[in-house]
Amino acid sequence: MTYLVEIPVTFIKEYPSSFQRGEAMKRLSLFIMLLSVLLVGCMQAPEITEAEAVAFIEQLHTNSFGTAKVISIDYRFGRYAVEWENEGNCEWGIDYVDGDDGSVEMKQASIC
Repeated sequence: MTYLVEIPVTFIKEYPSSFQRGEAMKRLSLFIMLLSVLLVGCMQAPEITEAEAVAFIEQLHTNSFGTAKVISIDYRFGRYAVEWENEGNCEWGIDYVDGDDGSVEMKQASIC
């Protein structure tokens, strides 16, 4: 007498199929694009204009020895990085001007 016993067998794939990997990549790239659009959309324009930031620095560093002149200005992370020089007393430096309230923070300054 022989008995037939059925044993259920399941196959486990170690790696996802190429179709599943493609779908995952599509979802990931869509998520990254959506996140970048949200981050760019949430960035607000500064309340202080570039011209106002230049005026703040020129007024702050102009003295009886000479007039301050802005060499370069760059807006990043909510503040302006302003590089300036005053040739009258051989002074130069880099200041940060907050884009919202206009407060000035000195990063670097040097006198010859």
